[in-house]
Amino acid sequence: MTVPLNPLSVAPKSSLRCLLDVLTSSSSTPTQHLEQKQSLARQFAHILHFTLRFDELKMTNPAIQNDFSYYRRTISRMRINNLSADAGNEVNNEMANRMSLFYASATPMLKTLSDATSKFVSDNPDVPIENRPDF
Repeated sequence: MTVPLNPLSVAPKSSLRCLLDVLTSSSSTPTQHLEQKQSLARQFAHILHFTLRFDELKMTNPAIQNDFSYYRRTISRMRINNLSADAGNEVNNEMANRMSLFYASATPMLKTLSDATSKFVSDNPDVPIENRPDF
């Protein structure tokens, strides 16, 4: 089983991409999309709510980066001293580096969704501006 390199942001990013694909199709106006695809609009709202709540919790716990750095140092010392840890629960170096970069942002999930939206817009220049919903 392969684990995504940044499981915290992969699911919302891929979900957002799928939702934007459907909600910006050129077959209907944004208002028609919202009327006809209310459940998808609701899912989009759930993703935004999760994003804002996650970032709020991250901002109210600034020590999370220090705690994660402590964890990384502890695991590193255990490897140097050949002490066995539960390898199934240990975070590999590549994932740890990505997690550190993720948590370095003040609002990591909002940054992830913003980057995903920007990428969607740049990857889909054929979507007319008037068909992009104003969320």
